[in-house]
Amino acid sequence: MKIILASIAAAGVGFGAAYLYVSNEKTAEFQKERAALETKWTDEREQLERNLKGAKNKAGRVEQITETVEVVKTVQKSPKEILDKLLAIKPGAGNARYAHIREIIHHMESLAEIGPAALPSIRAFLKQNVDVSYERERQQPTENGQVQTAGVTGQQPGQGGPGQGGPGGGDRGDRGGGGPPPWAGGGNELPRTEDYYPYSLRIGLFDVVKKIGGSEAETILAEALQTTGRGVEVAHLTTLLEEMVPNKYIPMAISAAKDLLANPLTVENPTRLDEQSKNFLYAILRKYNDTSFVPTAQQLAIQTDGRLDRSALAYLTTALKEQSVPILYSMYNDARVTNNFDKAAIATTALNYVGMSATSDQMFRDIMANEEAGMMRFMALGRLNDGTLTPEVIQSRIQLVQSLKFEDERMMRMVENTVQGLQRKANPAAAGDNNDNRRRTIEGFFGGGGGGRPGGGGTTGGPRRN
Repeated sequence: MKIILASIAAAGVGFGAAYLYVSNEKTAEFQKERAALETKWTDEREQLERNLKGAKNKAGRVEQITETVEVVKTVQKSPKEILDKLLAIKPGAGNARYAHIREIIHHMESLAEIGPAALPSIRAFLKQNVDVSYERERQQPTENGQVQTAGVTGQQPGQGGPGQGGPGGGDRGDRGGGGPPPWAGGGNELPRTEDYYPYSLRIGLFDVVKKIGGSEAETILAEALQTTGRGVEVAHLTTLLEEMVPNKYIPMAISAAKDLLANPLTVENPTRLDEQSKNFLYAILRKYNDTSFVPTAQQLAIQTDGRLDRSALAYLTTALKEQSVPILYSMYNDARVTNNFDKAAIATTALNYVGMSATSDQMFRDIMANEEAGMMRFMALGRLNDGTLTPEVIQSRIQLVQSLKFEDERMMRMVENTVQGLQRKANPAAAGDNNDNRRRTIEGFFGGGGGGRPGGGGTTGGPRRN
């Protein structure tokens, strides 16, 4: 038993010794590992602290980076500066003219782009009554017969309102070899508002104002219509205002046109447009079917030198139509009218109403009875076949022509050919064209045959310039 107890006690002592040994070994190893971890942590902490300190120092530093950037700034001119530029540009002639025209268009567009802010300056400028012509210069012969270019009119003061003075201008003729614009003929047409460049500075500004639009623009154009002294401006402004506010300014336009027609202005160095002023002004009256000016136009139709005012003639015949025939008959017999071409113009118009107007019929008889009328008689007969005629008018004309009695064989052939032409006109299915009718009448006048001028004796009678 003692032996067993002794063995157990020895084993317990051995186990305890072993436990103490192992425990001491583990503690030493743990302490060693702990020391290594503490050393590593200390190193990492110190590194982090150094990094943090470095970061704080770096955050307090400002770096300046300088970069050069080129900025292109467009400085917009004021409306007054643009107007001053426009006033200084004279297109002139030659190659430089086209560069100047482009510059003018650029400045006009710049004003339009500014918009309503440009209107007060334009309004003030228009009230100054100065202008620059953009028309092509006239070609004038020198003493030795060579052609030289006349200087542009440039800016000239306008004067007052209608009947109170005259504006200046230049002349234009870029189309048709330097002639007037195609619309400036005797057709009494208003000038068109669209073109690739304006006819003058003021007219260009009228277009700019209309393009900007609005009530202030309307007021500016109406003021100009009331005060301008140029027929072409009255016509142009009438067109612009009609496009902006239809019918509103018709009475004002008619009044301005009548005032300038009744009180014609003397314009120094007139342009082609000034020379067409009466056409433009009468065109306004014709456009709006105004007949109130008829008595005055009748007085103005025969000018102080006895020449015919064809613009007035066109107005009278358009406004009165058939009722104009008595006036035309009176003008034809007026002793002051001695120019055969003027008399022919009056007769040609009045004879449109043969077969419809007793006065026109009488005028036809007078011409045919006048042996000294020469070609006027041929013209009167040829006129009877013109136009679209009713059967009643054709029959009336046939009876009128057949009532004429001539001993001259040539006149008898003319009458016969005219009657045949009217008969063919009455029967369209069998009719030849009017050219054939006229050819037959000409052949009758010149003696038939080849249509040439007659030989030996007799006179062809044509109208002469006096």
